[in-house]
Amino acid sequence: MLLSIIIPSKNRHALLEQLLLTINQQVTQSNCLDHVEIIVVDDGSSPALQLPSNTLKTQCKLRTLSRHSGAPRARQYGLERASGEFIHFHDSDDSITDGWLEGIISHLRATTCFDFLVTARKVITKDGATYKKQHLLKNMASQPHRIKQRLKYENCLGPLGGIVFSKKATQKMQFTNLPSCQDWDMYLDAIDHKSMIIYDWDIAFIKNDLHEDQISKDTKKKFLGVFRLARKHKIITSKKSFMRFFFASKLHATLKPHHSLTLFYRQNKLRCRFSHALIKAQKFMA
Repeated sequence: MLLSIIIPSKNRHALLEQLLLTINQQVTQSNCLDHVEIIVVDDGSSPALQLPSNTLKTQCKLRTLSRHSGAPRARQYGLERASGEFIHFHDSDDSITDGWLEGIISHLRATTCFDFLVTARKVITKDGATYKKQHLLKNMASQPHRIKQRLKYENCLGPLGGIVFSKKATQKMQFTNLPSCQDWDMYLDAIDHKSMIIYDWDIAFIKNDLHEDQISKDTKKKFLGVFRLARKHKIITSKKSFMRFFFASKLHATLKPHHSLTLFYRQNKLRCRFSHALIKAQKFMA
């Protein structure tokens, strides 16, 4: 098996069906039925998820967790049952653009010498659609140690739907159940100075930002996830306390107001602003 697509899902019945039918259509059109499998992990849906009946030609497995455990555990559960040489994790509320699978498969057939394939994304919001790319890869893709360093400041690789991993890279992932920043955490787990990273901006997945129940729109989950990730990876320590103020400044500027975050920022406004300026300069020099 060449590629395993792992889709954790909870209570997204209609969106999941639409995604599966889209992937199935591209698998059929690309003539790679023997090279792609889909593993759907039902993370405690009520009613339980079901696969579209009699419409999928793609190898598709539905696995169910006994209780709701969170997306990280669902991804890990799917990975443990995956047989592909390469792994792609996809959220059930996102989708793929035309030609997405054909582009991915062409890379997988051409070479096995990469750990991360980074693609672009088409972001759908209520205001329309925009294409986004991780532009820094033009200068850093051949220098994974620089990307690892940059990941200590921000998620510079983008959402999980834009990445295909080698199976080897996924073996380093701990799948920590963070409130948010789960993709960022997985990158920090997986990347090291030997990682092979390539990118292709002609391939894009669809990032759907229309739903209000997404983690990215929950301010409390967002800042809790950032600070727990920072503690796990020792980004914030007693000797690096300024990183706490940097993250607080960045989150305060980009998220909806939350009383705890707002209070912390107001009490430490000067330190937050100084730390933000300091880290911005360090990123520029990196």
